Amino acid sequence: MLSLFLIAVISLMSVAMLNVMTRGLEADLRAQYFENNTFKANNLAKQIAAYLDTRTKVVSAQAQSATLKQTVMAPEANLGLITDYFSQSTVLGERYTQVLYDFKGDQVYPPLARSDASNTEGPSVGADSMVSKASLAPLYSGDKTLHITLTDDLQFWELSLPVTYRASVEGVLVSYIPVSDMVEALSLQDTANIYLVVETLNGNVLEWGE
Repeated sequence: MLSLFLIAVISLMSVAMLNVMTRGLEADLRAQYFENNTFKANNLAKQIAAYLDTRTKVVSAQAQSATLKQTVMAPEANLGLITDYFSQSTVLGERYTQVLYDFKGDQVYPPLARSDASNTEGPSVGADSMVSKASLAPLYSGDKTLHITLTDDLQFWELSLPVTYRASVEGVLVSYIPVSDMVEALSLQDTANIYLVVETLNGNVLEWGE
């Protein structure tokens, strides 16, 4: 579950209190404030998980398409086919940077001469921010069926899924979801009175609020 990849930490901000309040009333208001904002933060954490889960399901369907399976097993013979596929494929109407690796762990699409992954219309991912072969090893070995993390520049969610054929992992599809898209969709830039932290297993951290 995506909750395994996300840790939400909530911090209560200070509240200005009127001097005329009694100590008892002030305590009641502070308790209510904490409860309300804890609910808001938990709700936002669930929205983030749902946002990623929805996109993971679409990318998972892509990873199991016949075109991708055919390409990772015979890359050179299917370069034109996979190029056509990604030129027409979207994730919930968006064209994200997507990188396909074959059964040897070599990058198949986009060709290395176009490593900017030009099938995207949004922000591009620099080569130095892309996934390393070492991080894909658990997917190839079958130890993991999904790997979600943040790129080191914190600009993209990195969703990695295996491409399987007859229960054998033959490749990996990595998709880069712009964090800015999620922030806009969930209005995270307008977070008030909440401190929300999302940390992925590679130690990269996103923060909202104060």
